[in-house]
Amino acid sequence: MSESYAENQLDSSSCQLMPASKLFIKVFISQILQGKHLITLLSLALLFLYLSLTSLFGQGVDRYLNHNLQTMLGADTQLTVTRDWHDHEKQWMQAHAAKSSFINSYEVTLSAQAAFSHTKLKAVDQSYPLNGNVTVSYTPSFTPSLESTGPKLGEIWLEPHLARALNVKVGDTVSLGHNTLMVSALLLNEPDRIIQGYSSDKRAIVSQKSIEHMDMIPLERQVLINHPLDFKKDYLQRLQDNSADLNMVSKLLNNYPMAHAWKRVQNFMGLISFVIVLLTCLCLWLSKKSHVEPLQNVLAVMLATGVKRQQIPFIVLILMASILFISFIPALMIAIALTAALEYAIQQHFLATFELMWDWMGIGNALFISMLLYFLLTVPSLVTLIKSNVRDLLEKRENNSITFIVSGLCPLLSLLVVVVLNTDNWVLTGLLLSGLAVCLVLLLVLAWGGLSAANKLLSGKGGIFAFVLLLMKQRMRVKIVQILALGLSATLLLLCLRVGQDVSDVLDRALFADQGNIFVTQATAEQKQALTEFTLQQRGEVKQFKAFQSARVTHVNNLLLSEIDAPSSDSKSRLERNINLHWQANQPQNINIVSGQWQSKKQNDLPAISMEQEVFDELNLELEDVLTMQVGNQSQQFKIASVHHYRSGSDMITFWFVVHQDSLPVADEQVFYMGSVDLPEQGLQQLGEIWQAHPSIRMLRVEELIARVRSTVQTFIYLTLAYGVFIALMSNLLVIASIQTHLQRDKLKNGLLLSFGLDSRQSRNMLIVEWTILTMIPVACALASIYLFIGQIYQAGFGLPYRPNDFMLLVEAITIVAVIALGGIFLSRKQLKQNVVTLLEQRG
Repeated sequence: MSESYAENQLDSSSCQLMPASKLFIKVFISQILQGKHLITLLSLALLFLYLSLTSLFGQGVDRYLNHNLQTMLGADTQLTVTRDWHDHEKQWMQAHAAKSSFINSYEVTLSAQAAFSHTKLKAVDQSYPLNGNVTVSYTPSFTPSLESTGPKLGEIWLEPHLARALNVKVGDTVSLGHNTLMVSALLLNEPDRIIQGYSSDKRAIVSQKSIEHMDMIPLERQVLINHPLDFKKDYLQRLQDNSADLNMVSKLLNNYPMAHAWKRVQNFMGLISFVIVLLTCLCLWLSKKSHVEPLQNVLAVMLATGVKRQQIPFIVLILMASILFISFIPALMIAIALTAALEYAIQQHFLATFELMWDWMGIGNALFISMLLYFLLTVPSLVTLIKSNVRDLLEKRENNSITFIVSGLCPLLSLLVVVVLNTDNWVLTGLLLSGLAVCLVLLLVLAWGGLSAANKLLSGKGGIFAFVLLLMKQRMRVKIVQILALGLSATLLLLCLRVGQDVSDVLDRALFADQGNIFVTQATAEQKQALTEFTLQQRGEVKQFKAFQSARVTHVNNLLLSEIDAPSSDSKSRLERNINLHWQANQPQNINIVSGQWQSKKQNDLPAISMEQEVFDELNLELEDVLTMQVGNQSQQFKIASVHHYRSGSDMITFWFVVHQDSLPVADEQVFYMGSVDLPEQGLQQLGEIWQAHPSIRMLRVEELIARVRSTVQTFIYLTLAYGVFIALMSNLLVIASIQTHLQRDKLKNGLLLSFGLDSRQSRNMLIVEWTILTMIPVACALASIYLFIGQIYQAGFGLPYRPNDFMLLVEAITIVAVIALGGIFLSRKQLKQNVVTLLEQRG
């Protein structure tokens, strides 16, 4: 009998629960249509959209970028030595190479009839190239062709300016000692060339089998290696520990070209991801009161009309599921549509083999993270809904001590969840959280201490300012919550604005906008003029040209270069040949002075000169040493006044020696030019006309490398812009949430003020004072915390020195203040125009 009664009661409860739940959801949807709950729903939807896009699109983008970077590197790892390979190194290669290619580099002299030329000869094996293709040309117009193997036995590929120096063309022969090699193609580019750098050295490629009988000693030995899938970074470190003189470039070590740019973008995306989730948490936290209060009224009515208390938890759970469903489904559909559109665009314009990795597990993780954060940030209010009776719900009481404790713990738990689930760089996250903690302390001190002190100082005094401070002091808890929310959000926004702008600037510089697809390493004034005219005729662009004189260092402090006390080195042997001597009155933008100082004005009888740091160190030189150079038929002495090294971010053309003056170092001697031009496809096809008219001009075609670098960097920029869009959306939502929360809690105050008979001018002035205080304190604290921590964040996260732009930081801070304050004043004035009774009835 009792079991039957219990079953009937359960069936009765189930029957009542479903209609009550449907009614509750129906009312909830009608409230959404009235403009309520939008902040919560939009915050969750944006978080869903962001996490879904990164899950669906992230792996595909990473695969595309890795493809681009790998083809620029030419292999997974490149090892270089200036000696024979040791046995343990050979064993390491056999154990850890899925595929390898051995390269030997020689410095030789090639000859053709009466012409001779010093040449850097690259001897490759049958496996070369590992990744990508070698770009060559078989025609005088330099039409590019791709080759998947190196030269055949008995053949050689010459760079165009080497072929011009030897006065040979495709099909002719050149001599290397007693060995004769046929020029079967002109060398334009190799996939591993970016590691070796671009210079004015004349280069050629030959098969190792063609010269192995000549008994030459290589200047360098290299090996390109592709590793198996289970290869680990530790293996490289062990090899380096056992071979200290081995030069190692590897994708795993992040020391390959573009690695720093990619690492900065990855860290930027990681930082922004963390900030996006934090901003979502702030939005949910700020909007929870305006989100829950309309539901309290509905539940109060439902309880008063017969819904049982034990049914409320189930109704609340159904509500949460409905909120997540309404947020998730549209966001997922938009994410899928955007991802498909981007996949098609990339396949059409960038990489035909680009393919998305449909990571549905990532979608599940996005849903889980969003559910967890929503639950943690709203659980105090949900506890209130479940525990309260009709009277508490109508009066919106929150005096329960347990509820107060839970309200404090849940935001901390949500922060812990964000840190654990969204952090892959603990140093960067630690610095960011430290900055936010400092901001939090400053906010509490300034808000509580400042308001208390100001209230005491103005106690007993009249005026709007004193009255506003009194009201804020009386409602200290509410105001501190608002100030804390605004301060934390302002800190995150300022940091994102600064970091985003600076990372974008770094990437813009990495586009090499000043570098054309034709690099001129040496041209006379006549050749420069001819190339300029040709470029303009082809509707191309002349990027830049820098003048230099060809010089040779003969003496150091009146000692012959060969007799100075310095060990043998690449720099010393290179100085035995002609070098490029540049001159400039002001310090070039693409060098940093590491020792000495730039002398814009002549300070002694000898001209001042700046010297490249590596050369300076390898020759054991000191400041004030005197260099003697032979320029043409004249000899000239220079005093070393400064030491420099190349600084990325400006143009790519730099010189080992730069004289501190704006006039020729040696008058009446030949002047050459180095620079670049950018030609369209038609101009590239007709470039042979310039070489035929001016055979001694030295030019390199770098369009393939420049295009690949720019394509990669542009992808980086698109990624930063995409993340910037999410930050902008979340920022606007946060500003609206902060204003809305403030207004929701101020309805009672504004209603009482209107009942006192305040006129429009007095109410406007009060609003201006209050919103100025509410925004100035948070932004001041945000600026302070940014100043304290942004330098460390730049260094740890991006490897960049922080160069303060105080003006822009101040402008951005003032903009944030103005937007929040003006929005708050505008909406508050709308409140003050409402009926007093209406405001008091809507109090929060």
